Amino acid sequence: MTSKAPKLGDRFWPQFVPSFIATLLNLVGGLGIGYTSPSISSITNELRLSEQQETFVGSMLILGAGAGSVFGGPIVKHLGRKGTIVLIIGPSLMLGFLAVCLSHSISLLLTGRFITGLGLGLGTVAVPLYCSECSTPTYRGRLGGLVPVMITSGIALAYSIGSFVEWRTLAWFCFALAPVSILAMIWQPESPTFLITQGKITVAHQSLRKLRGPEESEYELECEIKALELEIQEESSQTVTMSDLLSPSFVKPFLITAMTMVFQQLAAINVILLFVVDIFKSAGTNISEDLQTILLGWVLAMAHGLGTALSDRAGRRLLLLLSGSGIIVGLGSMGSYYYLKDHTEQNMDNLGWLPLVSLMVYIVPYSVGYGAIPWVLMGELFAPKYRAVASGICSGISWIMAFATTSTFKPLESGIGEAGTFWLYSSINIVGILLIFSMVPETKGKSLQEIEAYFKPTKAEEMEVVEMEEKFWPQFIPSFIATLLSLVGGLALGYSSPAISSIDAELNLTDEEETFVGTLVILGAGMGSVIGGPIVRYVGRKGAILYTIGPSLMLGFLAICLAHNVALLMSGRFVTGLGLGLGTVAVPLYCSEISTPKYRGTLGAMAPLMITAGIAVAYSIGAVLEWRNLSWTCLALTPISIIGMFWQPESPTFLVTQGKILEAQKSLRKLRGPDETDFEIQSEIRVLEMEIEANRVQPVTMSDLKSPGFLKPFFMTLLTMVFQQISGIYVILLYVVDIFESAGSSLSESIQTIIVGWVLTAAIVLGTALADKAGRRPLFLASGVGMALGMGAMGTYYYLKDETDYDSDALGMLPLVSLLVFVTFYSIGFGPMPWVVMGEVFAPRFRAVASGVCSALDWLTSFTVASTFNTLKSATGMAAAFWIYSAINVIGVILVYFLLAETKGKTLQEIEAYFKTTTKEQMEIVE
Repeated sequence: MTSKAPKLGDRFWPQFVPSFIATLLNLVGGLGIGYTSPSISSITNELRLSEQQETFVGSMLILGAGAGSVFGGPIVKHLGRKGTIVLIIGPSLMLGFLAVCLSHSISLLLTGRFITGLGLGLGTVAVPLYCSECSTPTYRGRLGGLVPVMITSGIALAYSIGSFVEWRTLAWFCFALAPVSILAMIWQPESPTFLITQGKITVAHQSLRKLRGPEESEYELECEIKALELEIQEESSQTVTMSDLLSPSFVKPFLITAMTMVFQQLAAINVILLFVVDIFKSAGTNISEDLQTILLGWVLAMAHGLGTALSDRAGRRLLLLLSGSGIIVGLGSMGSYYYLKDHTEQNMDNLGWLPLVSLMVYIVPYSVGYGAIPWVLMGELFAPKYRAVASGICSGISWIMAFATTSTFKPLESGIGEAGTFWLYSSINIVGILLIFSMVPETKGKSLQEIEAYFKPTKAEEMEVVEMEEKFWPQFIPSFIATLLSLVGGLALGYSSPAISSIDAELNLTDEEETFVGTLVILGAGMGSVIGGPIVRYVGRKGAILYTIGPSLMLGFLAICLAHNVALLMSGRFVTGLGLGLGTVAVPLYCSEISTPKYRGTLGAMAPLMITAGIAVAYSIGAVLEWRNLSWTCLALTPISIIGMFWQPESPTFLVTQGKILEAQKSLRKLRGPDETDFEIQSEIRVLEMEIEANRVQPVTMSDLKSPGFLKPFFMTLLTMVFQQISGIYVILLYVVDIFESAGSSLSESIQTIIVGWVLTAAIVLGTALADKAGRRPLFLASGVGMALGMGAMGTYYYLKDETDYDSDALGMLPLVSLLVFVTFYSIGFGPMPWVVMGEVFAPRFRAVASGVCSALDWLTSFTVASTFNTLKSATGMAAAFWIYSAINVIGVILVYFLLAETKGKTLQEIEAYFKTTTKEQMEIVE
């Protein structure tokens, strides 16, 4: 990296004018956002829209913006910043508004809204980049902040004009502004950074002369051009590889920018804009709806202007922290208002002002920080070779989150109440402040080159990235492909929940048959895990995956697809269960034996992760597909997984047990990468040979089964498997609808199951990532404590509801919170970790059979817990039932603390040696 250039003579107006003209199209995009609020009633009257169509008139713009921002990166990279603005963004906005103007049908109207959204989304990529690359460090914050100011000004302008004109006239006005902006932009210079990347040095010099003004000396211009040339030359000398995408110079700015974009939307700004009328009505104000929206729009725009002015004075980081604090106060006070209104006898006439004040307290801090700063950061954090594409992805994340928050607000409001919803948003922003404080650097006053240098990796980080590329991926890819069949197994596990109603409608099932549709897959999984041990031992890990697991899942789903009677349906469910159970033995074993100690925890935890992801996918797809189509979808995924597995290596451990040493060396060569030396490969093979030979000296006898080398890992694995199930996870999954209903939720059953499935999956992703960092033991302990708290809180809710006169409506959100606490903590420990432990604690001669027995006991326990819950509930009541599960988890924590050994970072040979020793010897090892 070149040293810092001499200080450049800053000239504001030559930089401001091009930036302002570029952001005029953001103003037009803002008009697109604000268009529907004043227009939707007149559109509905003329085109006779349904409620769903009204929703799509607004949301199609957001969907288009998301698509535009994703495509924006590559377009900006190849057409340039100015070229994209003039040739793509402007025409998209013109074409979109023209379609709206000429609409006499809902299809043309929605098409116009989507195209307008494309232009808006492209504008959130190209324009911040243009403003950032045209400006000096002194003014970059203010000029980069023009984008959100112009978007919010467009919203306010649409609110204002739309109050007095009908919808077509408003659309014609928006359409007319677009060509004016395009014509003005034609005369502005292109970004010097882009011109230099294209080798147009002379044109870049001319562009920089216009942007820095006539008083800038030739020496200063040459210094800036030279600095940009050296920077771009250094970046272009390297192609973007996988190691680049893992490098801190990309990962750090990407995570920071994506994080600020996510919390920008989780601050619920679009929720506030969409439901402002309800908030004003709650305040008891007599202001008309038109004045309400106009007031909101211009307060938002002026506050964004304040934030832009402050960004280069107060700094990005400080504004984000102050903004988050104000958002927390505003949303928290709004939640308090709804709590007092809905759950107390407080005279709300005296507090009618509180929602309005809360809204103003919220809007102003949002606008000076979260509203403007993420776009500034997006324009300045990335190195040139990443900047365009990464900015497009981050903008896409922002629009996706905008769509997610607005579309989930009403379900949240129905599920946990208005108070709970606003308190939830407030709590999310507390997390946002903590992450911003710990992650976001201050970029105020720094050149783009200085910012890039900040994110350059250290030598240690570079070595870590190289190791990741050379060592991790050759192990990850076979593990991932193997666990694709675990995903299909998860589809089988989650299949019955969304499909049972449509199956019942067609096949007229009895209540008992409905129960068996769900439980037969568990019974089949238990059987599969019992026979899985011997199969894996004799056919091999890869062989079992290819020749038993895959075909079982295919045959089972095919039987379901073709089922026209209950017998064939039940047979299909049982056979898919066999494949699922076999997979819980073979796949964790395969992942464990092909991986090095450093990555074994992460790769071993992929199997339960993919199972839970399969459950979530089944819940999601099953919400829109009837049962046969869902089965065909599951069936279609299976051969893809099998074909992918054909090209992967067999476990070296299994090959050595079969005496196939040369094949084991070839396998290990693929798994350790091309940079592993022959000596290292031979050493690892020799260790495996010695280990396996030592285990072959004597056949397995009864005394072996009584030895610490078998009993200790067996009971340790069995302990984690049993407490995994008696923690109550299947009770939660099975009775989630009752829990949501207890909270007064009006969410549909499909939405409930989707929420549970994806929360479970997301939390297991966290657990998988932590497996090789935090260690197995700490994750088990933290998981057990969290599950005990979740179950205890749920029991407390039912006690207050059923056994006392306490108004449980005031605690309507407690079951949902308890559920999320339980599921999250289950997923980081007791969910994935037992499978990791199972794959690594057994000696080779015990490993396959013992894993099969432990898996079978796991499935048997899950079946027992799920089938006895109703009996337990009837005998003790709901409160006592959940308190029992809470107490069981406390016992689990105690047993794990005293009995579970830490295996993080140890080789399989070291783990085996540990279990062969006496307790005294183990203490010496630890010491």
